Amino acid sequence: DQLEVTEAGSAYKVHSEKPHLVSLGSGRLSTAVTLLSLNEDIIIQGTGVESEHCFIENKNNIITFYPIAKMCALDGVIITKPTRLAQG
Repeated sequence: DQLEVTEAGSAYKVHSEKPHLVSLGSGRLSTAVTLLSLNEDIIIQGTGVESEHCFIENKNNIITFYPIAKMCALDGVIITKPTRLAQG
């Protein structure tokens, strides 16, 4: 996977041709940003993450998140049904 990083004023812009997930740190004061490429069978670890947690489908560039575990969340909101993911 190729990532292109460019400066944009006082910020950095990251571009990738492939779909990916973005994780914005785990704490209020965290400044970490992690990009996870959407390859098959990625492993996500952490508090509340189960071994069969969810699956993500890319069908004709429509990305849908399917929760399996009870504690699946997107942007801090618990997800209980298939949810379309959007860029941004």
